Amino acid sequence: MKKTKITFFIILILAYIGTLFAEPLDKTYIYSKHIILFIIIGSISYLILNRITKSTIVRLNLEGAKETLALSLKVIAFAGTLVLTSFIQMDYIGYSETLLERNCRYYDDYNNLIFSSPYYSKCPELEIIENTDNTLSFVARNLLEGTLDDYRFDENDQETTTIDMRLSIISETTISYDSNNRISNVSINSSTISEIYGKADTKLFNHSYSVFVENTYDGGFRQLNKSATYSEEIYTVPSEQSYHVFSEEDYETITYYSGELSEDSEFVLYKEYMEDEILVTEIQTTISYLDLSNGVSYKVEDALDTLSESTYGEEVKLFDGSVEVLGKWAGIGATSIITQYMSRNGYENMKLTSDSNVNDPGDSWVSSRVYNYQVISGKEYVIKSSTVDGYPKTYNPENTIYELEKYDYGFVVKQLYYPNDSYLKHLLQPNTSILLPWLSQSVNADTTSIFDVGYAFDFNILDEIIYSKPAYMYLD
Repeated sequence: MKKTKITFFIILILAYIGTLFAEPLDKTYIYSKHIILFIIIGSISYLILNRITKSTIVRLNLEGAKETLALSLKVIAFAGTLVLTSFIQMDYIGYSETLLERNCRYYDDYNNLIFSSPYYSKCPELEIIENTDNTLSFVARNLLEGTLDDYRFDENDQETTTIDMRLSIISETTISYDSNNRISNVSINSSTISEIYGKADTKLFNHSYSVFVENTYDGGFRQLNKSATYSEEIYTVPSEQSYHVFSEEDYETITYYSGELSEDSEFVLYKEYMEDEILVTEIQTTISYLDLSNGVSYKVEDALDTLSESTYGEEVKLFDGSVEVLGKWAGIGATSIITQYMSRNGYENMKLTSDSNVNDPGDSWVSSRVYNYQVISGKEYVIKSSTVDGYPKTYNPENTIYELEKYDYGFVVKQLYYPNDSYLKHLLQPNTSILLPWLSQSVNADTTSIFDVGYAFDFNILDEIIYSKPAYMYLD
């Protein structure tokens, strides 16, 4: 009997070790691991408590009611150990082995990026108002709560304080498509109520913005981009959140338009806007294209970035079912990135690989990133693994996990992560609220700009795992 128990215990330990090397995204293995560990801890606890109880009864010569009491205490201690173990295990699974949502990107059926979660937080579900061949309309709601350190209620304050913050964000987006499934018109209205609670002061703010975008493709590309913002301090939280009504004078307008196509199949994309009542016209980028035997090649040359004294250019090769992008920075340092995309499992132009070669003054390195598509426990994931050669040893390439989820309007790409803090720190500081460092950024800047054709040059979108063809490449 003793030999059988030892054999069973060894099998349990080997099974537990085996689960440590299983797929961490598969909940079946996660729960199997903890069930086995629960049995191991329970068995050891029972053996220890049983031995202590027996030795106590013999040593103190307990009989009758006293012996029954000792045995009852053993049962209570054993039950308490099991309850405590299960509580800690479930808490550990919830904190250390459950992926959290960092950011979400929402795409329509035509691979256009249509929405991005405004902050790094749990991603909102889109409430679809209309979804037809010509129109997609939806509402997104976010509720964020947390703490923010080093906050000043007034810019003249000498001391900072820790505040509790609550953000209620609602936005409504309507997208219209032309007969070729290209985005022709976009309207966005959004409202953010900020509640800031300090020890001695409270502030409430209402921030609203509105965006209208109109794209035309006949005889070249043209985009009219109108935006307006409004902020005010309020003194009560409104019972019903609504959008601010802007007048025509409140909007700032940016116009992008393509110049004439040259004999070399090249055109310039201009950016036009008003500054100090003066019309300013800038060259946003220069684009040339070439017909290939099995696709089309676009070359994009960005205008000079005077802040970094560098320029960016890329060559995009569009094939049937695949895309290849060669991006290059030139200036103080030089970087080149080759990225491959391929249609997989119903997703058009999903990233496969991305290889970088960086040559900065005093530093140079090569990095490779592979994006593996996997279906685990019925869910679709893309797992990015990175390797770096030549970078300083302090760099630790991070593996990133994305989850893909399909909907009637398109699909969502969720960037996931595990908490950085250890479970021990979580136990010692259980009441630490979520820090919101992203509040230092402009409210919803990313969300308001995704339909702006200058977005790709103003924001770092190189880590997008889905390639969306820019609007200025859709030429008649």
